[in-house]
Amino acid sequence: MSFVDLFVPSNTIDFYAQFLEEGGRDGYLVFSEEGVAFHPPMSGTESVEFAADEIVDVVVHEDAQESQRVTFTRLLFFRIFALAMPKKTRHERTLVVLVLSDGSEAAFALQDKKASTVWQQIEGFVTGYSGTFVDDTQISVADELAHLAELHDQGVLSDIEFENAKKFVINGGNVQ
Repeated sequence: MSFVDLFVPSNTIDFYAQFLEEGGRDGYLVFSEEGVAFHPPMSGTESVEFAADEIVDVVVHEDAQESQRVTFTRLLFFRIFALAMPKKTRHERTLVVLVLSDGSEAAFALQDKKASTVWQQIEGFVTGYSGTFVDDTQISVADELAHLAELHDQGVLSDIEFENAKKFVINGGNVQ
């Protein structure tokens, strides 16, 4: 029996996730009709809760990163030529971003989960969330593009994600 089985009601969906805003700490991301909660497995650390009326939107998408490194085995067998043949690894994860009524966001990373599967599991809860932005000011297209460029420069968005997000913003939220 897991931590979640002991403390989380059965009418919820939970995932083991990493809270990206909280220094990357791991825990359980729990969706329910009342909202979303993040529960670290260690006692003594605070849970983070987001009420359903605070959640404006939930975005789920897949993220993949590739890295290259030279391994000891390659150095042993290929010597100096190992530098020309680094080992490539691909890390896949699903990002779940909660957009809150105050304009802030909370991002979580789920390992070994497909975005479509995650969305199917949480869709029933998400459609019941009724948050609205408190601030009615509109963000201009230029401001949104500048924000996307900043995220791209920080490495949060890949080149493909950046291009797709730009098209989405420029087209007024319509996918083409």
